[in-house]
Amino acid sequence: MKRNISSSPTVMKGSIIRDISLKFFLLSIIIIFLSAGSLFPASAYRLNENGNQAFEKKKFDESLKNYIDAQVEAPNSTELTFNIGNVYTRQKKYDQALQNYQKSANESKEQSLISKSFYNIGVVQFREAQQMESTGKLQDALKKLEECMESNRQAMRKNSGDEDAKYNFEQAKRKWKEILNKIKEQEKQQQQQNQQQQQEKQQQQKQNNQSQDENKDKEKQEKQQEAQQSQEKQKEEKERKAQEQKDSEKKEEKGEQQSAAQQEQQQQQQQKTGEMSKEDVERILNLLPEQNAEDYQKLFRSNSRASYEKNKDW
Repeated sequence: MKRNISSSPTVMKGSIIRDISLKFFLLSIIIIFLSAGSLFPASAYRLNENGNQAFEKKKFDESLKNYIDAQVEAPNSTELTFNIGNVYTRQKKYDQALQNYQKSANESKEQSLISKSFYNIGVVQFREAQQMESTGKLQDALKKLEECMESNRQAMRKNSGDEDAKYNFEQAKRKWKEILNKIKEQEKQQQQQNQQQQQEKQQQQKQNNQSQDENKDKEKQEKQQEAQQSQEKQKEEKERKAQEQKDSEKKEEKGEQQSAAQQEQQQQQQQKTGEMSKEDVERILNLLPEQNAEDYQKLFRSNSRASYEKNKDW
């Protein structure tokens, strides 16, 4: 015999983006009484109800504790697993939330609970996609939104009349297209930026090449100037040496001429030195005895005539 000890499930909605919603179905445990005892004891029922009340008051830590304690009493309850997933979702512990929702979807025998589990899986995946988008992980956000759409498809397969799942599917699809367009725009901007950088790089390379060519031309001109200056310097040095050689030769020639003139002058002086003036002769003759004086006088006259004949030009 089955007996429902709780009121009808409570539905709560929380805004995701615009009016996309997450349904928090706080499920009640069905107590089964058997002759041998109950599979779900009253303690598990009370702990679950306490968890539901704490959840509605947003006392999520207290709510989670009650659900986990109840799960000790009823470890096979997929309803408790689902409720624990709701707490983790409110605490933004999305990994733990997904694990519990997935477990309830896989282990539950009730189509309604499976549909609700997939619905909430889709909402959590949507929130994860939003976080990825806000941090610039757009490709990861696209993949997560694809998972979100698939989760809502699963929810609609289990409950074709779930309009909320259909609405969330369309919201995820629009968001997927929005992010895809953003990615394309970023790729376009990146491509334009790459093209601009490439153009700037080419322009810079062109300027560098021009600068190198100018430097080469400048170096060539400098080398030509250096070569020309070197040639001019060599020419000047050659002319200087030639002039020095010429001056040296003139100096030597002048020296030779001066030497010749000095020699000639010395010879003339020597010739003059060898002749005696009339006064000198007379003085000498006066000093000699009379006989010797007559002899020297004759000799002097003879030498005088010889010298006179020698110096004649005609």
